[in-house]
Amino acid sequence: MRVPLYPDSVRGHRASLLDSWSSSDEAIAGRDAALCYNPGVARLSVLALGILGLLGLAFLAYRAFWGGEAPAEGPEAKAALVAAPTTPVIEREDVRATLSVGGARGPGWSALRLRVSNRGTDFRGTLEVRGVDGTWESPVFDPMTYRMSLEVPGGAGAAREVTIPVRAEGWGALLLAFRDTDGYEQVLKLELPADDGKRPILAIGESPGDLSQLLARSSPATGPKGGKRKKAAAPPERPREPEVIKASERDLPAHAASYGPFRLVVLFGASFAEAREGTLEALVRWVEAGGTLVAFPGPAWTSGMPQRLRELLSCEPAGSAAPFPPELAARAGAGTGWPGLYLPLRAGPGARELEGGLAYASRFGAGSVTAFTVAPSGEELPSAKDAPGLHAALEPALRRAASPLGSWERTLAALEGEALDQLGSMSSFHVPSRSEVALGLLLYLALGFLLPAAVFRALRRPAWTYLAVAAAALASSVAVYRYGLLFASEATELNEVTVLRLHPGGKTAEATSFLGLKAPYSERVDLHDERAEAGGASAGASPSPLDALPWPLEPRGAGAAGQAPDDTPDWLAPLIEDERVLIADRAGRLRLPPVALRPNRTRFFRFDYRVEVERGLLESAAPASAPRKAMAQILAGLHGETNNLYVSSAPIFPGAAAASVRRAVTIVVLEE
Repeated sequence: MRVPLYPDSVRGHRASLLDSWSSSDEAIAGRDAALCYNPGVARLSVLALGILGLLGLAFLAYRAFWGGEAPAEGPEAKAALVAAPTTPVIEREDVRATLSVGGARGPGWSALRLRVSNRGTDFRGTLEVRGVDGTWESPVFDPMTYRMSLEVPGGAGAAREVTIPVRAEGWGALLLAFRDTDGYEQVLKLELPADDGKRPILAIGESPGDLSQLLARSSPATGPKGGKRKKAAAPPERPREPEVIKASERDLPAHAASYGPFRLVVLFGASFAEAREGTLEALVRWVEAGGTLVAFPGPAWTSGMPQRLRELLSCEPAGSAAPFPPELAARAGAGTGWPGLYLPLRAGPGARELEGGLAYASRFGAGSVTAFTVAPSGEELPSAKDAPGLHAALEPALRRAASPLGSWERTLAALEGEALDQLGSMSSFHVPSRSEVALGLLLYLALGFLLPAAVFRALRRPAWTYLAVAAAALASSVAVYRYGLLFASEATELNEVTVLRLHPGGKTAEATSFLGLKAPYSERVDLHDERAEAGGASAGASPSPLDALPWPLEPRGAGAAGQAPDDTPDWLAPLIEDERVLIADRAGRLRLPPVALRPNRTRFFRFDYRVEVERGLLESAAPASAPRKAMAQILAGLHGETNNLYVSSAPIFPGAAAASVRRAVTIVVLEE
């Protein structure tokens, strides 16, 4: 049944409503049409809209030109308009690198000085330095990475200067990597001045313009005298042309490694009164380690010589500048216009007079010091014919600077291979030779198979041969495990070969330790154990100083230092990554990270440091000519001296407290 939507009464009412609405709509539409098409109303509407638009434009112009701040003018104001950086900004122009003094480098340690600026936000992270040999087209990267924590203030903050000891021989460029915890990373490539291969001599102060006479007499020695080498030593040093690098005392660095490339340092009136803090102490440390110093006086010596310089020279001014003594005039080259200053000196303990008071020679630590009473003033030093006394006084210092005595780095580098061989023989883990393995196999076949088979066949018991073979196999397995290829040390062991250069008249010595570290299991060992540094040093030596310079070594036939062997499993790569890293602190000291050891794999290291030696060490030492002192004999052949070497078995290096087994060979060199 369908129900209508609207009843009839409602439908009728709805129709009437629709009719009324339609009539009303027609009336309204006519009225609107009359309004919209009125020309006057249209003009007024357009005029109102135009006035409102003009007022809006005027308001915007006021805000832009008059209502805001003054327009930016000048470079500083323009820089303020640029959005401030949200990360550190360290570019190539913000970093300046200098090697030692004047870019000098040598076979040993040098000092890399970096000055870093930052134009962005503060940088707090790490800096990694790596040397590059050759050109960027065919680079050869140094296997060692130097890493240090670094903070560089941003914006208008002061630049940060850091010093890192490095071994930079052959470097042509640097690779610097800046990284922070927020993800910032910047890698820069910096070129270094080319190494011209010359032998550098450092002249500090107002030196003459031409030192050709001095350089001509400081040529390298032809070879060590005295002693015979039992094994092949280092090849003769490649002849290198001398070169003088001049520097003022204000520009000298305050790190002893900065003077490492120099064999000879000459002072021309420098008193170090204007030098930065620590500079004189760095030079003293270099002389103590075996450097050769020649000093000519100057007016600054009389105005105030630091006490530390007096101790270094073993002399002090006995008055002000005086007329040149007649008895020394001819021997010093007077009349040639050379002696511009004569300053009488008062010799201290241990100084000996040369050429009737023309100079005084002394020993300071393991080094040599020659202090003159006359100073040059001309453009060059007089010849040996015009000033025989001057050159006679210079001769011992120049000869020492050119000999192995003045270049311990070269001697120790030549000794390195022999020291590693010695460390291998000292280890409790021994790999048998091929002949021993072949002989063992023959004995096993003869005694474990052929002989039992013949015996039991004669006894008509051939089946018993199998029992004999099984017993022989078991015995051979035990022998191989205990005495053969699989024999391992039972505890972490540290083997040590140390060369001590004992300072004359004192307990202090310069030490170079070659170390072989081995463990039966995988573990990490800290060679800079804090307990060893705080006390608990081994017999015969004091704790290892914090300024010891470490360096990983590789045995003969291995690849580049720190490189993992090709057969290293991937899961072991993170464990040996520290072989290529040295940690530097803000004071310019280096540390090794904890050393990762693999089972029965020896890790080799070298440490250069200064140590205080107890008296009992020399009492227990034997002359180098004693039997089984091959290392000392090799050193004698390299060093050129045989009557001042002693050998002891006392360990010197106090690090690696985790090593429970220690063996040592200590060679003591008495510096005369």
